[in-house]
Amino acid sequence: CGMTSASTMTSASTSRVATTHKLERARPDLFQRSDAIGLRHLCGHLSLLALTAAALAVCCTTASALAGRCWPLAVLAHSVVLSHLYMPFHESTHGTAFESAWLCQLVAWPLGLLIFMNADSFKWFHREHHEFTQA
Repeated sequence: CGMTSASTMTSASTSRVATTHKLERARPDLFQRSDAIGLRHLCGHLSLLALTAAALAVCCTTASALAGRCWPLAVLAHSVVLSHLYMPFHESTHGTAFESAWLCQLVAWPLGLLIFMNADSFKWFHREHHEFTQA
């Protein structure tokens, strides 16, 4: 039936938490929040998004045999970069992408617009998800 007992869920949750704490002790640098590092990563991501958008524009507006072959690759590259905006959006709604809460909120909304997600609605829905999955 796929039902899981409360003790199994608690055990799995405890195991996940223990693994997270072990990783945090081994690599504390991965758990440090920083506005500068977060902005650097965001700028890199947005730069890739602009680059793939430019490649897509060139491929779709160039009247040559090459344009007919390059646009599927440009669409694929742009789609991959665009879909990965979910990650900084997700971390911003958690408040973990940056050290400053105001910066998380400032970034979450525009990213949410780009991927057609409401930052406030997602935050509450996702909080409920974590509450009921013990993760």
